Amino acid sequence: MSETPFEESLQLCSSLVSSEAHGISRAPGKHSSSTLPGQAWVFLKDPNIDQYLSKQLLTPDLNELSPYLWLVANQDSSHVSSLTHQIVRRRSIVITENPEPHLVWLADRVFIKPLPKYPLSFAFWKHYLDPTSISSPFPLASRKSIADTAKGFLSSYAYLIRSKSDFRLAHSESNSSKRLIPGKFTFNEFVSFISGFERLKGKAVTPRYAFGELRLSRLNLWARIVLRKLHFQKTFGQYGPYFVQFYAPFAIVFAFYGVALNAMQVVLSAGSPSVAQLPWQSFVVMSRGFSIFALSSIGLASLSLLCWFIGLWLRELVFAMRDLFTKDRRRRAKAPVSPPMNLGVRALPDSSSDLLNRCCMTIPEYNCIT
Repeated sequence: MSETPFEESLQLCSSLVSSEAHGISRAPGKHSSSTLPGQAWVFLKDPNIDQYLSKQLLTPDLNELSPYLWLVANQDSSHVSSLTHQIVRRRSIVITENPEPHLVWLADRVFIKPLPKYPLSFAFWKHYLDPTSISSPFPLASRKSIADTAKGFLSSYAYLIRSKSDFRLAHSESNSSKRLIPGKFTFNEFVSFISGFERLKGKAVTPRYAFGELRLSRLNLWARIVLRKLHFQKTFGQYGPYFVQFYAPFAIVFAFYGVALNAMQVVLSAGSPSVAQLPWQSFVVMSRGFSIFALSSIGLASLSLLCWFIGLWLRELVFAMRDLFTKDRRRRAKAPVSPPMNLGVRALPDSSSDLLNRCCMTIPEYNCIT
């Protein structure tokens, strides 16, 4: 039985046709060619096409990070802001062809990989990724990994495009550089196609797509710990902008140090015998008290910032743990319950039943039930 995730009548790209006898080819037409739809560099008969698809779709780094992603984001594949909501949150959409940063956000931007044409074709899924296909050049393991990732990738668009306004933004005719979906089809046709992927809800997809949006700053942190990389995604092309981000924290630290050192200097000066004999002794006492107040304020401010950071971190940790336990409880509730063990008398074999019947005939006082 075919495991293509949508019916042929719902496909949004009809540029390909396939058959077990002739394999896959372009549909007849004046624009017919032997390349993958939307990919002029990739030929349909290329023996390394699975490597190309793996590079375009797979997310090995995020799959490796997946056991720790519950510390990074909400454990819900639908945790994705629509395109219009991205604008409300003042995020600019940055187009990327790398599948790893897809739906990864940082401050005022979010990275989104455009939807290619070829996974919208029924023939593409039937020929290359269907496990029952005998003409596919891919090994079964490669088919499964690419198919599961493609399902998760397509399901993300079910949440990015939730309304006609989202569809217009993704299908922008005025700015082709910001276009996220290819082809010419209506919003209703798109919804009919993509709704099948929305119903997956994290099932039959790779570990990365069991999550929605991911925060880049946290991914960069965990990439150093888990992946042994300096960063998950490099966001600065020059040293200047990279070091600018450290100016504000260092300025605050040195400002604290400067105030503290000046306050300590005032305390020491006010406590010296030569100053204590001055006629304006009350001003010396006030200076000493204010210096101690300044030192106490700096310590209190530093402690408050530290407690605030720890509180925010614990709040997110508690939320992540609660979400993790909730999902685990739901998964256990949905798990099939094994039937209870039958602790009664086992059915006797035929020879044992005959022996028991003979005993009952010999000893009529026994009430034997066979």
